[in-house]
Amino acid sequence: MSSVAPIPPQDDVRDALYRYCEALDAGRRREWLDCFTTDGVWEVRRRDGSTFMRFRGMEELAGYFDELMATVPSGTQKHLTLNARVEIAGETAVASSYFVTVVGRDGAPVLGAAGEYVDRLVRGGDGVWRFEERLVFSGPPDLIPDAGPA
Repeated sequence: MSSVAPIPPQDDVRDALYRYCEALDAGRRREWLDCFTTDGVWEVRRRDGSTFMRFRGMEELAGYFDELMATVPSGTQKHLTLNARVEIAGETAVASSYFVTVVGRDGAPVLGAAGEYVDRLVRGGDGVWRFEERLVFSGPPDLIPDAGPA
């Protein structure tokens, strides 16, 4: 008889990172919004650390999602999350990871964007990890500050 090892808690957090990408790429608005706490923040920062874009709370996040889907329809890009590092303290977690997006251009896959995510997550009463804050540092490695927690 074989036994199944329990899933490490870090993998539950990584699953939140992956759910975000899958919901965004497939245009699943409700699932993407459920990746965030009700007052969650999604923010893009410039190299100097200043804010380029920031959305907080369900209403602002939903508005951003709708605008994004109007310009980048579902199925036209794939987000890949790489080298995710996770630290958990009770019901909170910090994670850092790299990302790339692949888009189709002239019938061929090309790099759309690259950068780093720096996240704060909390585990909800339902056991699901959600973003309290997702910071996006976009650009080649020399443009991304050393902002990761791990």
